This record gives sequence, C-alpha cells and structure tokens, in this order.
Amino acid sequence: MSEHQDIAGVYYVSPPPVTRSLNDPTVTLADPKTWEILWGDYRSETGELIDVAKAVSVPAIWQAVSLISGDIAKLPFELYRRRPEISDDARELARDEPLSRLVRVAPNESTTAIKFWRRVMVQVLLWGNAYVWIEREVVNESQGLIVGSGQPIGLYSLLPDRTWSEMINGTPYIVTEAMSDGNVSLKAIPVADCLHLEWINYGDKDACQLIHAARNSIALNLAQERFAAKFFKHGGRVGGILELPTGMPKPARDVVEQGFRASYEGTDNPFKTVILRDNAKFHEAQRSPTESQLVEANEQQVRQIARWFNLLPSKLGLSDSVSYNSKSEDNQAYLDSTLAIWLAQIAAECNAKLLSEEQQSSLFFEHNVGALLRMNQLQRYQAYQIAIQNRFLSPNEVRAAENRMPYDGGDVYENPATSSPLAAPAAESPQAQQQPQTAGKPSTGLLRVLYTLTANARHRAENPRSFVEFVDGNLTWHRKQSNDLVGNDQIVEQVHQRLKKIAATVTAEQLYGEVDAAMGRMEKEFCA
Repeated sequence: MSEHQDIAGVYYVSPPPVTRSLNDPTVTLADPKTWEILWGDYRSETGELIDVAKAVSVPAIWQAVSLISGDIAKLPFELYRRRPEISDDARELARDEPLSRLVRVAPNESTTAIKFWRRVMVQVLLWGNAYVWIEREVVNESQGLIVGSGQPIGLYSLLPDRTWSEMINGTPYIVTEAMSDGNVSLKAIPVADCLHLEWINYGDKDACQLIHAARNSIALNLAQERFAAKFFKHGGRVGGILELPTGMPKPARDVVEQGFRASYEGTDNPFKTVILRDNAKFHEAQRSPTESQLVEANEQQVRQIARWFNLLPSKLGLSDSVSYNSKSEDNQAYLDSTLAIWLAQIAAECNAKLLSEEQQSSLFFEHNVGALLRMNQLQRYQAYQIAIQNRFLSPNEVRAAENRMPYDGGDVYENPATSSPLAAPAAESPQAQQQPQTAGKPSTGLLRVLYTLTANARHRAENPRSFVEFVDGNLTWHRKQSNDLVGNDQIVEQVHQRLKKIAATVTAEQLYGEVDAAMGRMEKEFCA
C-alpha cells in the first residue's frame, strides 16, 4: 500500500511528488506577485488589498453571487437515456441509474444536491475556479487499487484557494492541499477524477479570478461605502480648515482648536451650535454626499458589478432600458446571457468524467430549464391547450407538470376538438361544415372556438393598447377558426360586439375585470 496516498480517506495511485518552497531561488519575495499568489489578495489602485471576504461585503456582489448560484442549484439536473429505437432525438429520464441520484439528490453522505451545486457555483463565481473530486468504487486487481476503474460513488468540492492545475512530468494533474495523518500535504489528483469549472481564462492562472480582474471596481464600492459611513458617523458634517488669527499664542490656539473639535466632531454634536471667537474662521474642504453625487455613483457601481457577472441591472434592483412583456421573456434573456454557459460547463464536465465511454453512447446529463421559464397561470394553460390539441402532450403529462394526480384515460394523445386518439382528424363533408349550430348541447368545435376566444380576450385585456388592437382587428383569426370548425362565425360576432361595448365604456383600470366577467357569462350561457 506504500504506492498509494490518502486524500479524504480514499486511496488512489500516487503521482510524482509535488513540492513548493519559498526557498526556491527563482522566487523573489520582493516581487508583489509572489505575495498575491501566496495570500490570494490583490492590491487595487486605491491601495487597498482586495480578497473574497471584502468582495462579498459589497451588496451588489453578494446579490449577484446569491442569485446566480441559487438559480443554478435549484434547476433540476437530470440524467437522460437515449432511445434511438424510437427516434434520433427520443429520450427518457434515467433515474434508475445510481449516477442520477448522485447529481440530483445527494452527491455525498453529508451534502444535499442543492447545497453542493450552490457551493460549487459560489466558488467559481468568486475564485474563478471550482474543483470537485470524484470518489470512485474501489476495484481490487492483482497490483492493488486502480484509479478510474470504479463507478463514481461520491462528489466532494475542494477548496478553490488551495487547489490548482499543474503539469507533472508532462501529465496534467489537479493539485490540492489535503490533511493526512494530521499533517497538511499536497496531493495530485488525475484530471479524469476531478470536475473543473472555470471563468474566462486565456492561459494565465490568475486571469479568470474575478477578485483580481474586478479589484478596482470592488475597491471603489468599498471606498464609497466608507465615505458614507464616516460622513454619518460625524453627524453629517463635512471636514474643513479652521483658520485662526495671525499672532495668536499657541496656548490660545490649542484652546480654540480643542473647543471647536469638542463641539463640531462626533456623533452626539450635530445639533450643537459652534461659536467661533477671536476672528477664527471655518472653511469647508470636503464635498457633501450630494455634491459628490454619491447616490448616482453607487448606482453606477452596481451597474459595473452587473457587467462583471453578465447580468442585467434589473436583476440587481436597478431600472434598465431593456424591458420585457412577460416574466418568462425576462427569464429567457437571463438564461441565455448569464446561466447558459455555466449549465453547459457543468453538463459537459459530468458527461466527460462521470460517464464511461460506453455509457456516453446511451446516457447524458442535462439541466431542465423549464422551471426557470415557467409562465403565469393563463399563459401555461394556453400552452397546455395547444400542446394537447397538437398531441404533443397528454392530459396526464399536463397534470404531472401541475403536480396533480393522473386520471384513467389521460395518457391518450388526442385532440379534444375531434376526439380522435393518435390519428389525424377525419375531414368533415362539405354539407356538415356548412350546417349552423343547432339548439341543444354545443358541439366540441363550438366550445373550442369559444374558449380559445375568451382566453385570448382575457389575455389581451391585461394591456389596454393590445386589447384595442385586438378588437379593432375584427377578431379575424377567430372568425376563420369558427368558419372552419362550425361553419359560421356567429359566436365570434357575439363576443366581438360585447368587447366593443366594453372598450367604449370602461377605463383602463376596469378593463380586465369587465372582460373577465363578460367572458365568464358567455361561457356559462353556451355551456349551460
């Protein structure tokens, strides 16, 4: 067992030893870069050393890291199985595979998946790198324990400020500090046994560290907060110069200065009146927060932080010039510009290192972003209606998406307007198409026209301008649908007349309520 070393209690084949020492003659302690590498902090143009603790004390950075890491951690991360016998793109959830539980439920015995992936994202967002050691099953062979031969059974995040990539005798390794028998030592892990996420990197180890690249922006945020804190600490009074008459004896000068300080400085003195005697004068030598445009400067710094994280300013609480008509569109832009690259990195690392070459042909990891793009209730139900009518989803699949129990017969893919399971709807004869709706129970086609129209009317009523355009357009699409399914557009005309009356008589604030009530009455009249 001497050829193996221990890291976190698991044995693996020992790589060539890794050594680092300040006694290396090629390393000079006079070089500031050496201290930056050793202690992990960076000096900004303000002269302040910036580290992770100071960075997260900036509210905008805290919010950005919390937002991105939380959203990625809560997205379902699933293992899928390809089904080529059905079609080239057919897939199904592979939750029967042990790897599915590893990434979806508990990566190790002490951490849940949401805690684990959030921790990984916090590390890569702040340090620029995140490393995850893959624990594998122990496989006994004639020469001992072989790394990479067993299936993954655990994932453990490594400290990003104590882990780095390094070439050892021409072979890439991930080197980390590890505890072994109570002593700290450097351990080298094969690249195949470590997931590695990184920020922008053009070859320099320090290039992708946010704290290094954004140190001046962070320092400016801290300087502004420090200025505001000291300003209010001193009762909102600005600093200045106390001018004393020429020739005043030193004892007298000291008395005047001490008295002025006692009355002017300190948090308990803002409401005291300062009286200057003997021709003494006070000259302001400092800008107030208003004159310094502190509020505007703070907002600009929030925008700068948003740029570092590739976020829209609205995600950090600022108004933005870009607006979207719905929450789902806003989330789609957020997914495309901010989250997508991280989701792709996580999936790519897991596909390459958690799956064997044989498994990669049939299994793959992917995030389910449907939860992030979830629409409001009306939009979801309209989308479900279209999906069911086009046999894209079955009723039970829709119920499952809404966390409801299935019902008997709900697994059939059919169009409710024609009630023809799994087959194209039969064409109606010309005579049947031209027959108007008769008294009695309304046809399925008529109900489809009615509910599509009333749902669209309610949706348009959320925006007065869109509603007016909808009514002025004479409901052309709905008339065509009604003529195709029912043979006439009488029901559309009745709805159109009611909507025109509402548009001419109600205010913008009353619009949605009136339309909703009118459409409800129409639905009751025809379904009674």
